[in-house]
Amino acid sequence: MTLDVDHSKAFRTPLQLRALVAAVKQAGSHDENDWIEWKSHYILTEKQTKATLARHIIAMANRSVTKSSQTAKGCGYILVGVEPGEIAGVTTVDLADLESGIRSYLGPHGPEWVPSYVTIEGKEVLVISVDPPKIGDPIHTLYKDFDKYYAGMIFVRRTAQTAPAGPGEVLSLTQRAQASEDRQSLAVEVTGKQIEVPLWTWLEETLETMLEQQREAVEVGKVRKNRTAQGMLLPTLDYRSDDDYAREAARYLSDYHDYLTNIAKQTYTQKGFGELKLILRNHKSAATSRSDWR
Repeated sequence: MTLDVDHSKAFRTPLQLRALVAAVKQAGSHDENDWIEWKSHYILTEKQTKATLARHIIAMANRSVTKSSQTAKGCGYILVGVEPGEIAGVTTVDLADLESGIRSYLGPHGPEWVPSYVTIEGKEVLVISVDPPKIGDPIHTLYKDFDKYYAGMIFVRRTAQTAPAGPGEVLSLTQRAQASEDRQSLAVEVTGKQIEVPLWTWLEETLETMLEQQREAVEVGKVRKNRTAQGMLLPTLDYRSDDDYAREAARYLSDYHDYLTNIAKQTYTQKGFGELKLILRNHKSAATSRSDWR
């Protein structure tokens, strides 16, 4: 049997979580499976409870990516204070304290999870939502000893229970950790001859005219020692030699030429000209795709 609730999407909102709790109350004793665990009577202040919850969280995070994605978008849920036929509730504690206590058994790089309380029939039920496992996730392990369990132990879900991982399950988790998201290995090849961007025919003349105007302005500046300060009769002295001035003028004109050319090319490409055709090849696939870049 399965829970009588829509589990085609993740349970996120208070209303959705309340529906999940209600479904557990109406469930049969054998409806528990790999994506949900429920416990009726836990004392949340006890270290044993926090360690046990950490063990279940680790197991939820170590589930198969493919199988887990078929229910609740891959999320896992641990409910405390409810079981089939009864909502016992829990004595609430500060969630920050609870989270801190549980994380001490998960370590700084443990699974991502969120605790919350759901009020139903006048009682509080703790719901822990565990993020979906993903390709490339590390193997999650117990961070420190408790009871008969020791640091480094790997836990997995087996239908309706949390158990230490066997050799085959460790191998599957290792393969998950070594895998990566679907990445493409692309080779880029420019087709055709390598040419300069062909600007508009009239643009070269315009640029040359603007550059010539600047050149004339610079030439006028050669009569430097005869300039007068604006609004004053005293001359403005320029202590640069003719050679120094000539070098500075040449640098200025060169920079100005580059500036005009870059602005022109940007405008040219923004107008939709200068298209560059590329071939992108995915080495992981036999298919070849083409794309036009500008």
